[in-house]
Amino acid sequence: MSLTITTTGSRVSGQIAGYGFFAIAQIAWDNSYPTGGETCDLSGIFPNEVFGGMVFADTLNDGGYKCSYVLAGSGAPATGVIQAYWVDTTVDGAAMAQVVNTTDLSAMNGQTWLFGGR
Repeated sequence: MSLTITTTGSRVSGQIAGYGFFAIAQIAWDNSYPTGGETCDLSGIFPNEVFGGMVFADTLNDGGYKCSYVLAGSGAPATGVIQAYWVDTTVDGAAMAQVVNTTDLSAMNGQTWLFGGR
């Protein structure tokens, strides 16, 4: 399975001198998280390079999971990864850990992300 990425348009900002563009995308997760994270193909928005991304607005159904975008080598737009993390609240002082393989994250069906690239 894979992420479903929906954009409000190709880019939501004009070119920012020295930086490129920003785009907003909705991310919907599937029902089987793969070890290492889900590939996030942004090549349809940023043909050259992705600088980074962050959750801009979370869903009410996030289940306590937190997510981060991991750049691919040289910011390659087709092979960046989004990873999901959680905290075991039954262990006092537990650190965040990556979600385990095959975890169903499909309830997170409308995370809004802000990505930058060119």
